[in-house]
Amino acid sequence: MGLPEPEVGEAFTTAGGRKWGRIASGDPGKQLTGTIMGAFMSYVLVPQEDHTTRLLLKVVMQTTRWAALGLSVGDLVMARRQLLNLKQLAERRQHQGTATE
Repeated sequence: MGLPEPEVGEAFTTAGGRKWGRIASGDPGKQLTGTIMGAFMSYVLVPQEDHTTRLLLKVVMQTTRWAALGLSVGDLVMARRQLLNLKQLAERRQHQGTATE
């Protein structure tokens, strides 16, 4: 798509025109980990035997049990939307790739 690979130390996300968090580590085509508001979020691509890829998201943070419950519910909504958007983009790219072959 012509975008540069993310680099450690760059902003992890942008919301409302503001940059948030930092990229903690990355391995292009395999994983990306960022930190935001004390949480670490890792996205990992796992190749499957049927020539598909599974995208996993893991969120880790140290907090109280009640705060974790509230954050988990809020993150569930955001993460689901984010992962569905990534799925749609990947499928669109795959479809465009097969259309040009």
